[in-house]
Amino acid sequence: MPLSPSRYAAVMREYDRRRADAEAKADAFRAALYEKMPALADTERELTSLAVAQMEARIKGRPFDAGKDAEAREAIRVRRARLLAASGLTEEDLRPHYQCPDCRDTGYIGNDRCHCFAVTAASLRPAQPEMADILKRENFGTLSMDVYDNTTVLTPPGSTVRAYMMGVTAGLVQYAREFSPRSESLLFTGPTGVGKSFLMHCVTAELLSAGFNVLCYTADELSRLFSRQIRERDDEDLQELDEAIAECDLLVIDDLGTEFGNSLDATKLFACINERYLRGKPVLLSTNISMDEAAVRYTERVTSRIATYKSIPLYGQDLRRSARKG
Repeated sequence: MPLSPSRYAAVMREYDRRRADAEAKADAFRAALYEKMPALADTERELTSLAVAQMEARIKGRPFDAGKDAEAREAIRVRRARLLAASGLTEEDLRPHYQCPDCRDTGYIGNDRCHCFAVTAASLRPAQPEMADILKRENFGTLSMDVYDNTTVLTPPGSTVRAYMMGVTAGLVQYAREFSPRSESLLFTGPTGVGKSFLMHCVTAELLSAGFNVLCYTADELSRLFSRQIRERDDEDLQELDEAIAECDLLVIDDLGTEFGNSLDATKLFACINERYLRGKPVLLSTNISMDEAAVRYTERVTSRIATYKSIPLYGQDLRRSARKG
């Protein structure tokens, strides 16, 4: 079935919010620039005056010299371009920077839904509020190095866990700061409770706040969604899941273990990971099983793709168990 009216309205409200945000930022940037560069502001007023004069001439039937008007406009545009260039800018820098330049954050190209629509609808799925609550608790701002041991040197990594995690965290902060939909994929490995999920949530929170489309699932949730997708073929949300997973800026799969217990699930897992590989789009994935064990459970096709990810091994004791003891 199609999106419910309430879900569709929520998606369109999200597009309205994105569009208004992009346009408000552009207006603020332009206003600040014009205050610093009055001559640049003059060029916009001059262009506006020419447009008004042309409209009045047409409405009132007055003579209008189109050639002279075009020459005047071109002279103003050249002067404007030179003023912008002197500040290292172009006209494009003054325009709104939409999350999706193809549809300009409207959700539609003509009468057809934009390729970003499925991603936006999926990002507003009912499970997202739970993730929003998690990200309020688990982000770079709440991450503390005090929970990691700083007394015992482990081999690997050849340092205390705290020193090692400080380096890992610095690398992830840089990853989030420099992120693009073409960034490399990351594989977090290590035993239960060493902080794999927390670190992935830190990156997720940072990118969501920066306006990127991020879909974040536990492996168990993704497995259940794949199963429902097969059973509930009339649910449009579920049928658009594949495209949403393939198209989002970042896909996060947390705690890959024994969830995909049958060959059909493993095939679906390979399909989504492979499609993102072919499109050059990044994945963050965490697991506490070895690649040899993953190859047995999910086939070598899956592990061959995961093996291309940059590995971030984590070490130490189960922090959750330590917290309970404390």
